[in-house]
Amino acid sequence: MANRMHFKPGYIRDWMPSIPNNTVTDGDAEKRWQKRGAAIEAKALKHLEGGANGVSAESLASALGEDVTVTAAVLAHMREEVDCRLRVTRGGRLLHDFSGDQIAKLKSKKRQTLPARFGIFVLSIFANIGAAWPIVLSIAIATGALAGMAIFPDPLTIGVAGIASVVGVIIANIVLGWLFHAFLTPWMSGPKLGSVEAEDTNALEDATAREYLSSSSSSDWGWDSGGSWGSSSSSNRGCVFVDLGDVDDARALLVIIVAAVLIAIIVAFTAAIGLWLRGLWRAALRLGVPDLITSPTSWIRGSKPVDRFEKWLPTNDLVIRVTRSLRRLLKRSHPEDGGMVQRIMSEARINGGRISALEIQMAEGVDANEANTIGAELTSWLEGRIDVTDDGELDFVFPEKALYAEFARPAADRNAEYITFENKEIQRRKRQNYRNVPVNIPGINYGHLVGTDRLVAGTLIMCLSAMALVHLYPDISLFWQIGVDFLFPMMTIGAFSLSGAARYASVSMAKHGVFRDVRRAGFHAIAEAQKAGKPTVNFTNLADELRTAFRGAYKKISYKDILEELDAVAMDLDLELDMNSAGASVYDIQSIGQRMDALKTYRQDVVFDFEVPVENEDEVVFDSHVEHDQVHAF
Repeated sequence: MANRMHFKPGYIRDWMPSIPNNTVTDGDAEKRWQKRGAAIEAKALKHLEGGANGVSAESLASALGEDVTVTAAVLAHMREEVDCRLRVTRGGRLLHDFSGDQIAKLKSKKRQTLPARFGIFVLSIFANIGAAWPIVLSIAIATGALAGMAIFPDPLTIGVAGIASVVGVIIANIVLGWLFHAFLTPWMSGPKLGSVEAEDTNALEDATAREYLSSSSSSDWGWDSGGSWGSSSSSNRGCVFVDLGDVDDARALLVIIVAAVLIAIIVAFTAAIGLWLRGLWRAALRLGVPDLITSPTSWIRGSKPVDRFEKWLPTNDLVIRVTRSLRRLLKRSHPEDGGMVQRIMSEARINGGRISALEIQMAEGVDANEANTIGAELTSWLEGRIDVTDDGELDFVFPEKALYAEFARPAADRNAEYITFENKEIQRRKRQNYRNVPVNIPGINYGHLVGTDRLVAGTLIMCLSAMALVHLYPDISLFWQIGVDFLFPMMTIGAFSLSGAARYASVSMAKHGVFRDVRRAGFHAIAEAQKAGKPTVNFTNLADELRTAFRGAYKKISYKDILEELDAVAMDLDLELDMNSAGASVYDIQSIGQRMDALKTYRQDVVFDFEVPVENEDEVVFDSHVEHDQVHAF
């Protein structure tokens, strides 16, 4: 997982969001899509063993006898995972060349991810078993103390000891959770994580929980209308009877109060177990889990803090939620952005149904290869065409019906995850604390990370309790002692591993988000300089601004790394250093303006008619293994 999440400065382009492989968002349909895709990928790897050239979604789907749409998604995933030569035809067909070595590499990567995914699943099972243990243990202690008050001659001492033990368990859980949090945090050299500033409370979650509690009337817990424990038709059945005849009135009153407190603990913590079960049910229904095509940007802006029950009782759908989110990271490098299609179509509408690869690149911050791939995939989906200008620019043309197609709603502000460009200045977003950044893994926020710390603490308490129990009683067989000594530490290791993996992944993905913003800021600076009629853009000054914007939350952010990422933007756009600014990263952007002007001129002179067949529809107009400045040779 560490290798999967690592990137070198200047290469965040490999982690920029891209269009989704599918638009399936319904829970059951999404699961079916994923299952079908996994089966087709296995068949495709076997079919392509040894390598193949010119593979298209249509040809591969025909050879496998599978659906073209799902096969296209499988090919998109394959070319993302390994080096693949991609050629795009004028008609929008994507032709893939896979070498035998790359297919073998993809098979190896697939085999390597299976143990990791299975390991996360097993660890999550172990972790989930111990999640509710502090609550279960507290109920057991309170019940035992209540029963002891009816048996032993000094009920007050027994009751007080029971209450103290319950309080000790809860305090131990909180303190251990804090210690784990403090222990793990210094290891992370990336951005400091925190919560999004909530504009409103999670009213829906709270209302659901309140409805759950209110529906559990007093009679459900065994209280009769008179407020006594058990049934009114039986004096002793289901109750704890304490003989108070031999104690003075004050002490008797204390005994009654202590017994009432223990009963209240049992009732309250039993309700908490109900909330735990509610969380598992929510997890089974995938309530609150984002769609597969939710981008980190959309998740950050739409996420809310966990409800108060999940915050203090890390047992709801926490383990399953974290497991799913980590599995998502293992499956794809590029995050999927469900709003990108609509944003691109919106730009195309403004340009009369056209958008070039350069315009996609400038708007979304992707590199030239990804921009061409995105445009080609859209033309294939939406029955568009690819036009090639006299200068070799790819211009993607769409029919009018495609320009108004309904896709997932895009984010209101598409520019960045952590920063905004209001008033043409780089600023942190208002809902984000200056000294931390929110978690940007779809499905997880900071409250879930805090919950995993308490989950580790609860599982550790369960482990120590079980091991102490089997070793304190000599009548327990050696078989059970060995079993407990093995199984319960494994549960603790599972919880700790899951919490550590979630925290490590969150810090890594936050770092990715920061540098994605650095890249976006580079493209934004070029666009703003163009609008202002400036011939150059100064990335040296921009690097200083970005470091200042992030330094509160990311103390160790490197000026050198920021500048290296900005220089990569210039390389992706084939910009040259300005000769009059020696010693600084100042780039001449006049070439970008010339390319944009040439596009406008070309579009004024050319009218594309979809009713007229395109000549040479299979002509290759883009090749990922050809330098960008040679594309016009086609």
